[in-house]
Amino acid sequence: MTLEYDDLADVMHISFADPESVCTYIESASGAILRVELATGQIVGARILGFSRVMEQGCYDIPEMNDPNFRSEWIARHRQQPHK
Repeated sequence: MTLEYDDLADVMHISFADPESVCTYIESASGAILRVELATGQIVGARILGFSRVMEQGCYDIPEMNDPNFRSEWIARHRQQPHK
């Protein structure tokens, strides 16, 4: 895992794994921007906006990280959408 804080933009960039295929970005229910591999539905990174304000609250939760169905639901949704 790699953490990189951009103090000018107040954004924490987190890389969980190196992507093996093309990725897209989606907004998490928590407000984070998730980097998701299109083919596998694996979350490979996240951007937490307003990081200093988030840390004032003491903790931060990205619900998709703990959802065992996220990957299978992501793949099913992605396969149903037409490619542009």
